[in-house]
Amino acid sequence: MKASKKRLGIVITGLAIVSMSVGTWATVANAASAHSAQKAAQKHAGKAHAKAACKKVKPKGSVIYSDIQFPDTLNPVQTNSVVTVETTENMFLSPLIFNAAGKIIAQGATKVPTVKNGGVSKDGKTITIDLRHDLYWSNGKQETSADFKFGEQVYVNPASGPACASANICDLFARVDTPDKYTVVYHLKHAFAPFISNNDIPSSYPSFGWPGAWAKGDVVGAANTIFNKTTFTYEDPSYPTDGPYQPKEFVKDQRVTLQPMKYYRAITCGALLSSMVYIPYSDPAGMLADAANHNTDITQDYSFNDLSALHQQSKKVKLLITPGFFFEHLEFNMDSTYNGAPNVVHDLKVRQAMALAYDHVKQIVSANGISTSDAKNVAMYQILVYAPALHFAQPFADKSITGAWDPLANKGKGAYVTPGTKAAIADAKKLIAKSSCASGCTILFRSTGSPFRNADEAALASMWLPLGIKLDYQPVHNPPFYSNYSHGGTLQLGQYQVADIALVGGPDPSGYLGNINPKTCSRITHKDTDVNSTCAMDNRIYTSMTKAQNTNDPKVRQKYYNQWQEVMVKNCYWIPEYLRDNIGTSDGKVKPVSMAATQYSAEWNAYMWKLAK
Repeated sequence: MKASKKRLGIVITGLAIVSMSVGTWATVANAASAHSAQKAAQKHAGKAHAKAACKKVKPKGSVIYSDIQFPDTLNPVQTNSVVTVETTENMFLSPLIFNAAGKIIAQGATKVPTVKNGGVSKDGKTITIDLRHDLYWSNGKQETSADFKFGEQVYVNPASGPACASANICDLFARVDTPDKYTVVYHLKHAFAPFISNNDIPSSYPSFGWPGAWAKGDVVGAANTIFNKTTFTYEDPSYPTDGPYQPKEFVKDQRVTLQPMKYYRAITCGALLSSMVYIPYSDPAGMLADAANHNTDITQDYSFNDLSALHQQSKKVKLLITPGFFFEHLEFNMDSTYNGAPNVVHDLKVRQAMALAYDHVKQIVSANGISTSDAKNVAMYQILVYAPALHFAQPFADKSITGAWDPLANKGKGAYVTPGTKAAIADAKKLIAKSSCASGCTILFRSTGSPFRNADEAALASMWLPLGIKLDYQPVHNPPFYSNYSHGGTLQLGQYQVADIALVGGPDPSGYLGNINPKTCSRITHKDTDVNSTCAMDNRIYTSMTKAQNTNDPKVRQKYYNQWQEVMVKNCYWIPEYLRDNIGTSDGKVKPVSMAATQYSAEWNAYMWKLAK
């Protein structure tokens, strides 16, 4: 089982994507022949994995890891919080994962499916996953292809939301075959590039049932329990997990203690540590102080303005920085009314004016304490990460978007201009004069209230005040800021007009569809699997993104992703702010320690952690 792809919403220099290009595929006959010829070798490989895993290791030592928030639940499909993934990534396996270099590698599978090895058909519509033979659930029963088929059935069942709706792939699957215990064959109705490149393989769940949760083969029961039952939290050892660790103790806002999962055999021949303990902190300064004093071993979620303090402690902790698809942005609540009155940010002229008056570089320097030159390197104007100075870009980023959209520029034809300049601000004032904020207005601004977000708000307030816009700043801790609908999530309930949000992208832009799909506004659908908090009812978003993901032709994908990015920027549904690095620390107690940038933010290689010699 793997964590849910939701708002954690989907960070990496030199990212390599598994190619799905038509030009790289063999013929159908060759692919079929190759697959047939390799079955014996794959079977041998699976047994070899199992044999190697039989030499059980003895867990040794304890590791403390930390962040500045606490999980609202350990059920990965009932939360939008990255901090939950920091723990659940130790509890569940996935057939494929991303390594520290951002490459797709096999975890629960024996290999990454490609055309060359017979795992992907020429037309991209048949994907074969060969499973390891040493995968087990936490009750000791073997995890097999039947569980993955069951997982797909849960994924598309309406009772789960359906879960597939967030990625807009409910109609993707023609059928799932299980020719043997260790082989899963997904037959897709059409090509879907992100299935491998973005690891969009449905999670597996015990098809044999789980005591007190669902019966054998009960798809609806499993879907209702896992996705809708808020008491199904995964917060103790009684839940179905298949990773190296399982929860032993969950003390709200204090700690989560993980213990070795008795039946785990894959990869490392068992859990390598006796326990893993998550301890939260209220702020980065306190977390860093304890890291320097070795009261916590691994920490993460620092921002640029923490770098000075981090460098001062460089003799006591090792600084870990992983660039990636992790960016700050502003989201507008597109509801037509707010608190019973017209919602001024529903007015396009207001949003465009705010974007034009927003000096990215000034804001980055003010909020993060970095130099102007460094701020220019990380400033973002596109929806997809594009940082030329860092030789770093997200696939399919539209490089023609070089600033904010000014509909008055270029003699009224419109053009991308550098926001925050005198000309941009002058046009912003002209737009405001013809908007619902012409006589001034106050806008509710929300963030999680960390020091750098408070600085963000102060900088933005000063830039927008000349437009007659005042900010009513009301910070909200997480949870519930990023929580889903049923957990009272601030964003999902639409309890904001402008929100300052860190959004994690991924190896394929398709992961953003759930965050902006007009069909998945949670406060309209009341579904936890729907995570669009902006709720822009613009069908161009759905159309362009769907066309981009339902093809393997990179040129066609670029065309439609460009259309999507243009709609997003010109209509100011989101305002990109700046690229963020994933920043963490290690005290050297455990090795190896690395962060892999994924659609869940930076994931630690915690399943490999062991005490350093």
